[in-house]
Amino acid sequence: MLSRIAESLFWIGRYVERADDTARLLDAFLRRVLEDPWTDEDAECRSLLAILGVPAPRDVVQNTAEIMRKVSFDEKTPTSIAGAVSAARENARGAREAISSEMWECLNVTWRALPERRRAAARLGPNTYLDYVRERRALKRGGAFHLTSASTEAQEVAQIEDLAPLSEALDALAKVDPPLAELVELKFFCGFDFTEIAAMRGVSERTVNRQWDKARLFLRHSLSDF
Repeated sequence: MLSRIAESLFWIGRYVERADDTARLLDAFLRRVLEDPWTDEDAECRSLLAILGVPAPRDVVQNTAEIMRKVSFDEKTPTSIAGAVSAARENARGAREAISSEMWECLNVTWRALPERRRAAARLGPNTYLDYVRERRALKRGGAFHLTSASTEAQEVAQIEDLAPLSEALDALAKVDPPLAELVELKFFCGFDFTEIAAMRGVSERTVNRQWDKARLFLRHSLSDF
C-alpha cells in the first residue's frame, strides 16, 4: 500500500516538474524565435522537439503554432504540458487518501482551467498559457511553509507570501540532494509523518529525522537570502 502511494507521489512530482520545465523551455524558445526575424523557424522548432524527445516529420514544416499544439496543448501525450498536468492529476486521484486536499484542489483546478487558458492563448499569445502553468506549479508547493527552529522544537513559522523563493529553494535542494527535497515534499505537501516516511524508504525514523534536520537547515539558509 505504501509502495503504491509512494510511487504515485513520485510521479505527481515528476509530471509537475516536467510541465514547469517545458513551460520554461517554450518561453525561452518563443522569445528567441519571435525577437529575431532572421531565425530559421523550422530548424529552431526541430531543435526544440529533439531536446524534448518529440518526433518531427521531415516532410512537414514546423512553426511556433505547431510547437504549441504538440508541446503545450496535446493532452494525449505526457510529453506535453497538458499531458503532464493530466498525468499528475491521475496519479493524485490514485493517492487521494494520502495527499492533502490543497494539493488535490490545486492539481484539479489547474487541469480544468487549461482549456480556457488555451483559448486565451489563441487571443492573447502563448505566454498567457505558459505563465499560468508556472504560477500553478509554484502554488502547488503551498503558500505557508512552516519550519521549526534549528535550536528548539518551538514553532518558528516562516510565512512565504511570494511563492517564488520557496520554489527556487526547493529546486536548489533537489539539485544538491534529491532525496532531501523529496522528504520535504512528503512531509509538508503530502502530510506524511516521519514514521510513515521511514516505512516508505525502508530506513529508521531516526535516520529520517537526521535527514529532515539537514533539509531544514538548507532551506532556512536559502530562504534567508530572499
